[in-house]
Amino acid sequence: MTEQLRGEELAALVQRVFQPQPDEPGLAILVDLPDAQVADGPAWRERREIAAAWAAELSARRDDLGFDTHLVLYRNVRTNNGDLPASAWVHRGGPLPSGAEALDPTQQVPFPWIFTGHSMLIAVTEFSATAPLKVAARSFPIRAATMPGFSADMIPALRLDYQEVNRRVGILKDLLDRAEAADLVFRHPGGEAALLLDLRYRSAHASGGLLPTNGVAGNLPSGEAYIVPYEGEREGEPSSSAGLLPVQFGDEIVTYRIEDNRAVEVLPGGAAAVAEAEALGREPAYGNLAELGLGVLA
Repeated sequence: MTEQLRGEELAALVQRVFQPQPDEPGLAILVDLPDAQVADGPAWRERREIAAAWAAELSARRDDLGFDTHLVLYRNVRTNNGDLPASAWVHRGGPLPSGAEALDPTQQVPFPWIFTGHSMLIAVTEFSATAPLKVAARSFPIRAATMPGFSADMIPALRLDYQEVNRRVGILKDLLDRAEAADLVFRHPGGEAALLLDLRYRSAHASGGLLPTNGVAGNLPSGEAYIVPYEGEREGEPSSSAGLLPVQFGDEIVTYRIEDNRAVEVLPGGAAAVAEAEALGREPAYGNLAELGLGVLA
C-alpha cells in the first residue's frame, strides 16, 4: 500500500464523519469476499487489507474512542446495491479468509445482529452496499459510510475538511432545490453539444461526507449535491429534458440524442457508438437520465 492513514488520522476521520456520542454501541467495518462466482483480484485483496488494518487500528484505540470496532465479513452479492446476505461473520483475528468458501458456517450471525450491535458502519467493499444500507437505516439505529471500489490512491481525499465540504454541498443543494432547469453545454473534439435537464417538481439531496445522525447512508469520500430530473410522470406534463449528451468511451466520444429525459438515439460513430445503440435497442430503460450531480472536494 503506497498510501496509508496513520492511527490518529483514522480516529480523527471517524470522529469527523460520525461525530460519535457516548452511548454508541460500536463500529463495524464491512468487507465482502470473493467466491466461486466472482473471482478475486489484486485491487479487491488490497481493499480487504486496508479494511483489516483500519479495524485493528481503531480497535486498539477503543479506550480513546469509547466504542468497540469489529471487522465484519460477508459473501459478495455479485452486483452493485444488491440485497445484503442474511448472514455475516465477525472476524476474530488472524489472516483474512481468501474467499467466502473459507468461512465457518457455525460462526455466522444474522446481519440484523450486526446492525443492533454497531450503530456506525464503514463498508469497504467490491460491490456497492449503499442502497441496502440506506434501506437498513430505516429500520435499525445505524448510519453508514460506503466506500465501494476504494483504493489506497483515494486516501488523500479522506484527509479533507468535511465540515467545509459539507458547507459547500449545502450551497449547491439549495441552488438545485430552487432551479427549474439546468442548461449544459459540452465542448469536445467533435464540436459542441447542448442539453437541457428539467428539474421541476424535485428536491435535491446532499452528500457532504458527514453522518452525525442515524438513519442515513452515503458514500465516502464524498462531496456532492444531486437531483433526479423530472421524468414526466404528471398527467399532461412531459419532461422537457432534451438535447445531446456526449460521453467518452476510451478514445471515442459517443453522443446520445435525448428526448423526454431519455436517450432515444445514439448518433452514428465508431465501435462504441454501435455497441451503445445495440444496448439501447435491447433495453430502452438503459437510456433514462437518472441524476444530475454537482461535486466538490475542497
